[in-house]
Amino acid sequence: MRHKLQSAIRALYPSQCLCCRDETTVKFALCGHCWKYAAFITGLACDACGIPLDGGNAIEIALCDSCLIAPKYWEKGSTMFLYQGSARGIILALKHGDRHGLVKPLAT
Repeated sequence: MRHKLQSAIRALYPSQCLCCRDETTVKFALCGHCWKYAAFITGLACDACGIPLDGGNAIEIALCDSCLIAPKYWEKGSTMFLYQGSARGIILALKHGDRHGLVKPLAT
């Protein structure tokens, strides 16, 4: 019975892209078009603010120049993508578009 109810709910409310709300095959995902414009951060990043850094993998704590000059009030910060393209659209939708349903998938 539970499986049938979940199937009915998925039929009424199909999975949508987190950014543009186009239909997707997976819950809490980006469609192909939005994925293409998401600037994911890979490699070394500042341990305080998450900005990408030049260089390889750090064994010790890696900080950007801004965080060295003016330390943050928190111990660790991270991000998965730069504030541009699809990521910018998602963040603006969360902040100004009342899309509070984005909080959980973004935190995960």
